[in-house]
Amino acid sequence: MHPACGYCSSVGARAGKPALPFSPGVILAGFTRLAAERGPLYLSACFGDPMSDAGTRWVLGELALANKVDIVTNARFQLRALDDLPRNGNVTFATSFHWHAWKSIAEFVARRRAIERLGYTCGTTEICGHPDALPHLEQWRAELVAAGIPTSFLPFQGYHGGKAYPAAYTAAEQAMIAGVIATNYQYAEATVEDGITDHPRGRQCRAGSAYCYVTWEGTVQRCCTPSETLGSVYPAYSVRLLDGAVSCDSETCPCPDLWRYSAGE
Repeated sequence: MHPACGYCSSVGARAGKPALPFSPGVILAGFTRLAAERGPLYLSACFGDPMSDAGTRWVLGELALANKVDIVTNARFQLRALDDLPRNGNVTFATSFHWHAWKSIAEFVARRRAIERLGYTCGTTEICGHPDALPHLEQWRAELVAAGIPTSFLPFQGYHGGKAYPAAYTAAEQAMIAGVIATNYQYAEATVEDGITDHPRGRQCRAGSAYCYVTWEGTVQRCCTPSETLGSVYPAYSVRLLDGAVSCDSETCPCPDLWRYSAGE
């Protein structure tokens, strides 16, 4: 990611690794087979910045010909990089506001508008609740909402000033972040860790059947929290997804979409 994100919770897992663990063709073949078995897919490409690597853009562009592709990005990429992606309505950008990389909210909004003019949809903007950003979060969100951009916060997960977050948030800071998460995902109450107060352990969830998490090297996990391994997308395809819902074993499920499955929606 350029410029580098100093508050990313997954940077340690990616340090020293190439953008892709195998050739783009091998990765495309794996997801193409998954799509043939379970598709069309709704893919979300995230962590680092998928738009910063030409091989990754090629894979996503090919997959977007027949699948929905959501790309999480800081939107700092050169607009010519969009030439690698089809303008067929299948590509959506979830834009993260990396406050250290922009002169102003207005500059960020202008970049989103430029992406949209080129034929793509930009969805919700997320802002990380890093301790250094806390005094500015509400104002940034107000400006983004005024520009018609739905905006939510993400809790900072890591160490800052000798303190471990999100546990180190004050009650007021936690309430601010959790309240915005709750509003964004239409929940009455929220916690920083879970997204909502009522934790998921024991509920029925379709993670592993309607949803799965694929790690950088291709391992398929039932959920993005530590969970059952269901095979590998590449290099040797061996995915065996579950047939239906299973009981959630996580106390800190971070994904509101999975909760909707639990609620039967």
